[in-house]
Amino acid sequence: MASVLAVLIAIAVAQVGTAAPMRSLGASGPKQQSPEDTERSARQAIERLTPRQDAFMSRRMLEVPPKKLSAEIKSQAKALGELVTAYSNVVQLGAPLQSVRALVRSGELYWHFADELLEYPSPVQGEDERIYRQQIEEQSQSIRDKAIDCWKAADRIALDHQLKVPELEAVRPRFAPPPASP
Repeated sequence: MASVLAVLIAIAVAQVGTAAPMRSLGASGPKQQSPEDTERSARQAIERLTPRQDAFMSRRMLEVPPKKLSAEIKSQAKALGELVTAYSNVVQLGAPLQSVRALVRSGELYWHFADELLEYPSPVQGEDERIYRQQIEEQSQSIRDKAIDCWKAADRIALDHQLKVPELEAVRPRFAPPPASP
């Protein structure tokens, strides 16, 4: 049961320090840049982050032995926090299209991390396994809620600026209920 507690503590640590999604785009962008230059700078920042995101998304906790799981969760949580913070910095530049893309990517990172936690086999059995699974599901849902917050923030920006962003549409089924049938 001690290893289970270590895993749960690591997951709780993973929840700390991750950036909250940016809710609005004020006049926080650099004043000396034109909107086109700001958009270009934001796009380039996302392009520089793509290899780090790809590396994060390709890491699989299932391949980690149970004795190393706690350390792997902490490592992935740190990488998650750094990437989400970097994407939040892109949002702060104030380029609407790239802000939507950055928020969508942040949501994808959170969602992936939650999936990884859910997919890892339980290190315990019996009643302890039930408790472990319940805790993992609660933690994963909390992480998924952060993903949904990112996607909703992206959706608000897209609506405010009348943008159609394919990346946002791809994740919409995860955060928005389907339209009512006539």
